Amino acid sequence: MTWHYADASHQKFTATEEELKQLFQPGTINSDTLVWREGLENWTPLGTALPGLVPAETTKPEPPVSQAPAPAAAQVVGSGTEAEQDLIRRLAAHIGNNDAWLKFMGVMLFVMGILYCITIIYAVFGWVFIWQGRILMRATDAIREAKVSGNASEFEIVQERLALFIKITGILMLIGLILTAVIIVIYAVVIIAAIAAGAAGEF
Repeated sequence: MTWHYADASHQKFTATEEELKQLFQPGTINSDTLVWREGLENWTPLGTALPGLVPAETTKPEPPVSQAPAPAAAQVVGSGTEAEQDLIRRLAAHIGNNDAWLKFMGVMLFVMGILYCITIIYAVFGWVFIWQGRILMRATDAIREAKVSGNASEFEIVQERLALFIKITGILMLIGLILTAVIIVIYAVVIIAAIAAGAAGEF
């Protein structure tokens, strides 16, 4: 299960339960470190969320009712998380409203890649289309999850996948431009050679 934790500077990181245990032992995190995972409404101190992970002697007792409320840092992180999730939902909606088209493009690229590979001659392009199709299909799954849950990790996956798709497409376009330029040069050379040969034949 994936957990998220916030360090002293309120930067958020992702870790498994085993990684949290390893981080706790060297003292990188402590029982007061705020953690969150899917299913929890708010960020919770590590000692409360995973009591079995924290040794009993290091777990601080619950403060009395009369004590001041939780530290401001914890409150900021918690409210910031809710605001962050709301922001991610709104950002994901821009792409998520077109997720059907994104999925369609991914499937079509995947099918085109398979057909290209069958021809053998164009197999070099086929595997690239299959790769692009898989990228878009994974991005579609991630954007749907981010649109509903506001999960920052899923939204980062969407950004990474779309950035990779754009990069691959740009490289393919550059290759296409280079090949087009080479073909134009070859045609020009052939035409000039033919004109020169015709002129020489007249003499």
